[in-house]
Amino acid sequence: GKELKDDSEDLLDDAEDDLKAAEKQIKKGEKLVANGIEQANSNRDAYKTLSASDDDSLSPTAAAERNKKLEELTKKWRDGEADVEKGKQMIKSGQSKQARAEKDIKKAESMIERGEEKMSSAESEYDDIAQQ
Repeated sequence: GKELKDDSEDLLDDAEDDLKAAEKQIKKGEKLVANGIEQANSNRDAYKTLSASDDDSLSPTAAAERNKKLEELTKKWRDGEADVEKGKQMIKSGQSKQARAEKDIKKAESMIERGEEKMSSAESEYDDIAQQ
């Protein structure tokens, strides 16, 4: 009973550590999603503003600079969208790990309880034998 209880407590400690790591991963993913949305939105808005500006009066050099800026905004916009997707995957993975850890915690707690019951039962049997 004691060995089962001790092994189960180790399993419980590991599962609790896994749960903390999963929760940290979820938070990191949520932050990445939020930052990615902000980056995508701000760069999309900047792109729309710049592309809507009147380019008839631009010199060839100024037009080339504007186009370069539009390309940079497009890249940052896409990077933001990629961060959103990466963040969503981190959240999904973290939630899966979280569910597994919660299941392991319940299993370990149940095993600890069984170990304690076995220890209690063994103590009762010993007490009964000792009293005879």
